Amino acid sequence: MAGSRSDDWLKVYAALEAIGDPAWSRVLRCVQHLHLPAGAHVFRDGDPCQYYLLVVEGSVLVRKTTPDGHEIVLYHVNAGGTCELTTVCMLGGKRYAADAVAVTPAHVVLIPKDEFQSAVKESPAFRHFVYSSLDKGVGDLVSLVETVAFGHIDQRLARYLLGCPGARGRIQATHQDIAHELGTAREVVSRALKHFEHNGWVRLHRGWIEVVDEMALRALLDRQV
Repeated sequence: MAGSRSDDWLKVYAALEAIGDPAWSRVLRCVQHLHLPAGAHVFRDGDPCQYYLLVVEGSVLVRKTTPDGHEIVLYHVNAGGTCELTTVCMLGGKRYAADAVAVTPAHVVLIPKDEFQSAVKESPAFRHFVYSSLDKGVGDLVSLVETVAFGHIDQRLARYLLGCPGARGRIQATHQDIAHELGTAREVVSRALKHFEHNGWVRLHRGWIEVVDEMALRALLDRQV
């Protein structure tokens, strides 16, 4: 982790690039840059929250693991995004209640806690950015809870397969990976995928899945289950 005064990363955050008040200028002088390999932890469940987190490049996932080893992915933070859990912990003085891991090589910008809190108080534009990002993140988490609680597994799986960015019909994921994403058991995912394969919608390979009939999966999303 090393300090940097380069502002090139702001091109990913147009709203922050437009801020010109003294409080934000002080923040820019003390931001830190962290370059992570895929699989590296950004923070761990129970860690103290010391920095506001911005993802400039790559992707970071935030996940919760239960005492018996079950995992659910809460959300992904992609380039140009913020981490809602970090924001809540910074504002509330709490420790992290989940883990964050780099899915791909990632460039992360860190704003130290004291500077973050000062800027929230003194910079209306930065405060608006923080709360607007938090509002969107909470909405996404509510949608996740509704999906896990009420969504049918076939539709949730179809949505996952269709929503993988850059997949182009080829999803590099194991059944266990998908189970973590959907908050269910690997066996449930395997049964649903076998059903999809039987219908000719996908082909299953070792470690990856081929989408054969995208239209059928989209029709499944529109179906009343």
